[in-house]
Amino acid sequence: MNFLVELFAKAKPAVDDGGGSLIPAAMGFFIVAFFVAIISSVVSSAFRGASKSAEVSMSNAKKYHIALIKEQYRRKKGE
Repeated sequence: MNFLVELFAKAKPAVDDGGGSLIPAAMGFFIVAFFVAIISSVVSSAFRGASKSAEVSMSNAKKYHIALIKEQYRRKKGE
């Protein structure tokens, strides 16, 4: 029982500062959350750009491949 009383006594500040001791922890949390949001936004846009670039590359490759097949077919027919 004494152990719990001592634990609660340590958890509560000796002087009531009106919650002022919580401000640095709360600010740290919000700063970290802000940086995480920025980093996730940058990573998301980078992946979106890479995905769009890959789609364009695949589309161009398909067009080139189809044109190559048509050219080979035309040569095979003797045109």
